[in-house]
Amino acid sequence: MHEGRKKRQEENHVSASTEERRRHRRFLEDVRVRYRDLEGITPSAWGRTRDLSLGGLCLAPLEPISLGAHLALEVHITRETAPILALGRVVRVVEDEDQDNVVGIEFLWIGEEDRANLDRLARFFEQKYGETGEL
Repeated sequence: MHEGRKKRQEENHVSASTEERRRHRRFLEDVRVRYRDLEGITPSAWGRTRDLSLGGLCLAPLEPISLGAHLALEVHITRETAPILALGRVVRVVEDEDQDNVVGIEFLWIGEEDRANLDRLARFFEQKYGETGEL
């Protein structure tokens, strides 16, 4: 396996088998996300992404989130643009090297316009990182 790819997988806590199952390339981007558990009564909270793709994101939340939780998400790419609104489900919960919880969220729904904006953003990342998506 390419050494740079292996290192990124270790940094992102992604196994090769998990990466191979993914349909969308993930990009290491740090953006703000506001989220709310749809099944709970807790108010919304903020976190930051570890990575982002058309199919989901990896979030470092300030508060723990349970596996299987359904979330309303606002992904704030820049301060100048409206957030991307989505519904997602927590499909993975891990503890990173700093003992912080990190959750993998699969998008279940994104509005048509927001999906188009996310697609444009993914194409921008592909140009930024090159054809392979390698950093």
